[in-house]
Amino acid sequence: MVLAKGWSQDACRRAVTKMIIMGELLFSFVDNKGFGHFCSVVIPQFVMPSRGTIGRDVMDLFLEEKTMLKSLICNNKQRVSFTTDLWTSVQNMSYMVITTHFIDSDWCLNRRIISFSVIEDHRGKTIGKKIVACLQDWGIERLFAITVDNATTNDVVVNYVTMQLLAWRNDDALVLVGQYMHVRCCVNILNLIVISGLNELHASIAAIRNAVKWNSTYLVLMTALKFQAAFDRMAEVDKPYEAYFLEKENNEASKDPCVVAMAYNMRENFDKYWEPSGKINKMLIVASIFDPRAKMDIAKRIFEIIFANDGWKVEEMTKVVKDLLNELYDAYRAKCSSSTPSMCSESVPSGSYSGTSYSPYFTTKVTGDKRRTVYIKRLTDNFQRSHFTQVLNRLA
Repeated sequence: MVLAKGWSQDACRRAVTKMIIMGELLFSFVDNKGFGHFCSVVIPQFVMPSRGTIGRDVMDLFLEEKTMLKSLICNNKQRVSFTTDLWTSVQNMSYMVITTHFIDSDWCLNRRIISFSVIEDHRGKTIGKKIVACLQDWGIERLFAITVDNATTNDVVVNYVTMQLLAWRNDDALVLVGQYMHVRCCVNILNLIVISGLNELHASIAAIRNAVKWNSTYLVLMTALKFQAAFDRMAEVDKPYEAYFLEKENNEASKDPCVVAMAYNMRENFDKYWEPSGKINKMLIVASIFDPRAKMDIAKRIFEIIFANDGWKVEEMTKVVKDLLNELYDAYRAKCSSSTPSMCSESVPSGSYSGTSYSPYFTTKVTGDKRRTVYIKRLTDNFQRSHFTQVLNRLA
């Protein structure tokens, strides 16, 4: 069916603006003769904007999208988390990106870049000021955690942000006064562990780099594996080529000592950031416990593996995590108790959940696992009933 569709100069101009952004094109692209010819054939009446106009349109669209995102974050009233990273360009200019992570009212995890800017240096206080300024710019008042790499300056960053948020005198700005706000990037830790292991194989990797040219060691090794048969063949028919690889082998007599040293260094770096060093953020363990498939059993099992079945250490860590769970529960209960009656005392009628009856105060008999019933009863104390019902529906 042929339908008449209206034409709009503004709509076309907006589409061009989005094309420039999505394609990461220069504003001067609108001056391209080929693109102008294409538009004159497809939409003869469209007046192509200048590069200056496109630049202003891009900024207007950015501000429009920022307002919408700010409204989503602020109106949602959810606590957010940050991740940050820094780069230095070939022009020796440093850039910093801040990404926010939050769960919306539909219980969907969102990730949005909310800041990308030049930063003067990599000092902890400078980075901390950028994060605080970003919080103020976006009107964010409740922060859960900041995930950063393992540079020592990031200890200063987290401490600075914590002190600034505490100075705002917002009791709900941080969880447990920011004790667990610092999260070390797992990917960065793994990268450091791998690098420490590969240092023991430096001579071999350097030899492979003679034939395979990549910046990434991972890509070097993956590419070399694909051509393993070719390398073996070259070793048979081209002796000079074989020497090209062996020039940095250092005459190792056995691979085993090398592998042992590599594993030792990797384990040493692992222990620097994870247990038994004590640096691991216990909130990561709490998150795994909240997974209904794992709960406390899986955490205890992991402790047994990490501490080689050291019963005393396993029990100690189990107690630490349970104490943290109780701290979190008490903190949220106190916060809810101090809120308005409409936030905490709203009652709901009796009903059913998955065929099991319940009442606001659990006075009726609940079938099924008794421990689960007691657990749910504890969770509902002093919490808004409608919120609890939403949680049950999500778990269903």
